[in-house]
Amino acid sequence: MANDSHYFLAIPIPDDLKEWMKTQQEQFLQLSHLTYKHYVDYADFHITLKFLGAVSLEKQKILINELEQLSNSGSFNLSIGKFGYFGLQTRPRVCWLDVEKNEPLLYLYNKIESISKTIGFSEEKRTYQPHITLVKKWATGNLIHERWDQIQKQLNEEKSFTVDRFVLYRVVPKGKPMYKTVHEVKL
Repeated sequence: MANDSHYFLAIPIPDDLKEWMKTQQEQFLQLSHLTYKHYVDYADFHITLKFLGAVSLEKQKILINELEQLSNSGSFNLSIGKFGYFGLQTRPRVCWLDVEKNEPLLYLYNKIESISKTIGFSEEKRTYQPHITLVKKWATGNLIHERWDQIQKQLNEEKSFTVDRFVLYRVVPKGKPMYKTVHEVKL
């Protein structure tokens, strides 16, 4: 039987930061006057490392075995905070919190890319832009330049946390939470 579920590798976010992110999400929506088709649920905040797509159980076992090479490689700190977006500034299709692109994160990302490529997953062609999605699929409203400046000034708090693991998630399209942990690798 084929496995039609999609999978990805990501860094989970600690609960105390999820609370803060939820507040940032709500304040952004209030200040921006925009509406979106998808508001990321509190439980689903994460930092994507690698989108895998559909993965057979056999390939999943091989992947997990290979990813375990990274266990005990050492935890590291990350800072998050500034708002960013993909798409037009007036109608951003995705709004997110920026993630510090530090050396330990890039090391982890590159190791995961290398392992994934070795076992047959597509290599990512885009430059890695670590972020935490808050909202996506713009619906209505226009974000004028002055409002964007106000958002940047009022919601500019920076937070940091220790990354001590990463997770293989399975996407459950209409589930709450939408992402289910399949396997966890402790760093």
